[in-house]
Amino acid sequence: MKTINTIIVCLLLSSGVNGQNLVTNGSFEQYSHCPHSIGELDSCIGWHSVKNTPDYYSTCADSFTNASVPTNYAGTQISFEGNGYIGLYTYYRCCFYREIAGASLINTLIPGNTYHVSMRVSKGNVTINNYGCGATSKLGMRFTTYPYSLVDTPSINNYAQIFEDSIITDTLNWILLAWDYIPDSAYTHVYIGNFFDQAHTDTISIANNQPSLYPSMNAYYYIDSVNIICTNCSSGIEPIQRHEILLQYDIDNNSVYINYNTGRFGKLSIINSVGQTIEKFDIINEQKVNLSNLKDGLYIALYQSEKVTLTKKIIVQK
Repeated sequence: MKTINTIIVCLLLSSGVNGQNLVTNGSFEQYSHCPHSIGELDSCIGWHSVKNTPDYYSTCADSFTNASVPTNYAGTQISFEGNGYIGLYTYYRCCFYREIAGASLINTLIPGNTYHVSMRVSKGNVTINNYGCGATSKLGMRFTTYPYSLVDTPSINNYAQIFEDSIITDTLNWILLAWDYIPDSAYTHVYIGNFFDQAHTDTISIANNQPSLYPSMNAYYYIDSVNIICTNCSSGIEPIQRHEILLQYDIDNNSVYINYNTGRFGKLSIINSVGQTIEKFDIINEQKVNLSNLKDGLYIALYQSEKVTLTKKIIVQK
């Protein structure tokens, strides 16, 4: 007799609930594929490069890729939480160069409410070719209502709503950067990096082992555990919203039943354990999706609509 394996994936998203992180994949655990090399931030679900080539690091990557954890292109560091983190340059020796990572917020920030914003940072520690001998101030976040991209990059115009004025030099520990922030607009996106020019960025040189070759220096930082949490949203402007996605795998009918009660059009991707997208489906509200060719194993179900991105690991056992 056949059995029915049920996979229930629930994610509660709310605009007005205290304690809920508004950053998708803020600990950089979920990915569309393991990074094959440095510069592959876009393989980290929910994040993308908007200026030059920030890096994504994960324990799933092979060591020869330079994108593995704990040892990689910029040094050696274990994750603050989970198995992944990102990295970017805040300063570069040869030119006016910055790397900036971006993400859409799960819900719009409500002007007047207070948000606790935090991230963990650690300075890269490679000194070969002077890659790790610099440290800087001004690492921070910029919130916008505009979606920047690599073809329409954010300006380095000495403006970010929150940033660190001190120079971070610790290569061993994950340093907590935290702020209480009250937005003045309904921001929908967050970007991480150094948005200040050379004159407004404080720098120091650390362990420069080739000063005659590299009189300037680079500054590179790992970033993990990004959180934006409302601390007083119980009386927020927007009503509490509940989004629930239910995936039920029915072996008898070789199908997945999807109940996403929003009435919005979306797309469902099924991603296997090595990061390959093996199935894609258009979804409108409730729908049954035939997965007769899906083999036993571990997958990621990725649902995306205009305003919502939900991901969850699922296990299929026939």
